[in-house]
Amino acid sequence: MSSGLNARQRRVAALCEDAIARIDAAIASWSPATLAENPQGLPPELLAEVRRELVRMREALDPRRYECGFGRPLVDSYDGDLVDFLLSVAYEYGRIRTTARLRGERHDVSGR
Repeated sequence: MSSGLNARQRRVAALCEDAIARIDAAIASWSPATLAENPQGLPPELLAEVRRELVRMREALDPRRYECGFGRPLVDSYDGDLVDFLLSVAYEYGRIRTTARLRGERHDVSGR
C-alpha cells in the first residue's frame, strides 16, 4: 500500500485486514455441524468469495476503481456478527474519497 493514503483509506485497509482474518477463522472452524446449528451461517464458498473481494478492496482502496458486490447477498440471506461486520466494512469502503475536493479538504488553486 502507498504511504500517500488518506485517513479513511488507512482505516478501511485495517478493517479489510481484520475482516480477512475473521473470514479465515470462520472457514477454518466451519463444519457441516456448524450449518446444522446455525442455518443462517455463511457457507465456506461464500466466505471465500467475500475474502477475494476484500483483498481486491484492500488493493484498490478506491470505490471508483473497484466496487464490492457482496453486501446485497449478505443482507438478503444471512445474519450474524460476522455479516454485520462485513457490511460495516463495505459501508466504510464506499465512503472513501480520494480527492481533496471530495474529502472536504481545501486546496490552493494558485499553486501556493
